[in-house]
Amino acid sequence: MRRRLSVIVPAVLIVAALLAPAADAATTWTARLGSFGAVTLRVGSPDRLSIGVKNLRSLTPYTVTLRRGTCAASGSLVLSTRLTTTSLGTIRRTLTLTSAQTRAAKLPLTVRVGARCSSFTAPVVTPPPSCTLNLPPVAIDLGLRGGYPSAASDINDRGQVVGGIQTALGYWHAFLWQNGSMIDLLGTFGGPESYANAINNLGQVVGTSSDTTNSWRGFLWQDGVMKSFGTLGGIIATVPTDINDRGQVVGAANTSGEDQHAFLWQGGPMKDLGTLGGTWSYANDINDRGQIVGASSLTGGFKDGAQHAFLWQAGVMIDLGTLGGARAVALAINNRGQIVGASDTSAGDWHAFLWQDGVMSDLGTLSGRSSWAQDINECGQVVGWDYAQSGEQAVLWEKSGLIIPLGTPGEGSSGASAINDQGQAVGKGPTASGDQHAFLWQLGSE
Repeated sequence: MRRRLSVIVPAVLIVAALLAPAADAATTWTARLGSFGAVTLRVGSPDRLSIGVKNLRSLTPYTVTLRRGTCAASGSLVLSTRLTTTSLGTIRRTLTLTSAQTRAAKLPLTVRVGARCSSFTAPVVTPPPSCTLNLPPVAIDLGLRGGYPSAASDINDRGQVVGGIQTALGYWHAFLWQNGSMIDLLGTFGGPESYANAINNLGQVVGTSSDTTNSWRGFLWQDGVMKSFGTLGGIIATVPTDINDRGQVVGAANTSGEDQHAFLWQGGPMKDLGTLGGTWSYANDINDRGQIVGASSLTGGFKDGAQHAFLWQAGVMIDLGTLGGARAVALAINNRGQIVGASDTSAGDWHAFLWQDGVMSDLGTLSGRSSWAQDINECGQVVGWDYAQSGEQAVLWEKSGLIIPLGTPGEGSSGASAINDQGQAVGKGPTASGDQHAFLWQLGSE
């Protein structure tokens, strides 16, 4: 949901922000402009542009534009307005962006003040003012088409949910759910199946789809259009797993030697992120600072021995280790650099972990057996599942260390796959009739 802004005015201090309601989590971008001050973006729903021009030195009208592109090559215009004043001092104006302007305001964008130009730095994310919980959590069956099995894989801060649902023929189709209904099955590349893995705050979706040869290909879906990714040289399709608000995509793809490697895509050729020494790696998540987490083998391939969780940043893949066993996988990272995932212990059980400040901590279990952490929000709340005697159950780890079952109407396995900054989690679980459906859990106090 983060936007970038291009502003053209004389040499004055200008502060601009895309404002969110005070109760929402806020994401702020900042571009420094020397003596001119700074331009900041704060994003919410609806998207608003708030402009404050200070220290006016003339009554000349000021032209303010939002424009895509870089300092070296400006691109298409998103929005333009003229500010006028009858007295020196300060101009303040708030504009509401149309849906078309919101969709157009995507990276890369820059700030320009007179002859000066600056790009935005990485975002600073402010958590919601309250990270308290409604107890017990409220489980909402998304009620997807025809009662067929479904599962939700991700939710953004606007409450848009993506995942997959089975058709009457038993094939899985990607779905996008919002405002209480499934608005679109995202389609395929000509084959019978597709699945959506992640959605960012811009509404961009990544996932996989079969083609006419029944091969799987990665896709980026945006504004009703499904775009195919390339590969790392292999013949087997790319599997994108996440997309951040800068439009950067991560996942795994086969190389020309048919090894599977983690990749980073930023609109051009895929970047091979390498491995921790083995032949296999997989990227699971990327935050808005460009930090990537996943897993890699240390020697050989996927089944050839140890695999460790990794953090990739600034071109370097860092081994995060394990909880004492031979295997670990990092599954999510927030903008604060907190990482969650799962690792086997010295006893051979898989346990959820939290990694921060160089230390991997065991999050423990509810059942005493095994657990798995799938996602973490900016509040530090973690969701995943715990392995009980009766099967998996969706759980939440609160910052206090409390493990809370999320609950579903029916009996059977459940799991939580994602949590946003509004206290909403998604995943799958049993209905009262025993069917497996996509679920949304309302956790926040708002």
